[in-house]
Amino acid sequence: MQNRKQILGSSGEEIAVDYLISQGYVVFDRNWRSKTGEIDIVASEPLDTRDELIFVEVKTRSSRNFGDPIEAISATKYLRMYRLALEWLSENSANREPWRLDIISIVISKEHKIEIDHLKRVCA
Repeated sequence: MQNRKQILGSSGEEIAVDYLISQGYVVFDRNWRSKTGEIDIVASEPLDTRDELIFVEVKTRSSRNFGDPIEAISATKYLRMYRLALEWLSENSANREPWRLDIISIVISKEHKIEIDHLKRVCA
């Protein structure tokens, strides 16, 4: 059984996938796990002439009372995201470039109002 925080996180990831698809992205993988962590979403933009692979971290909160969800991404988390992207590329024989790391920040208020911020190329 999921606790409240897990339910919020799962809801945020569903919202992020729906958002990406509505923006024309193609989602290849979700919740990919390795011994060192998890990648929330792997996607690409089909209209992107660079054919760039995108690794997305989703951060969801129920309010901004304790700051923006993006503020929860530390330098250590950026490094973990980078290493996980390399693991995914290796495991999927996808030694391709370019690729990038994105963050999607979601706030779901008690009134069910949803705010989405998509930061592209946080590091690559």
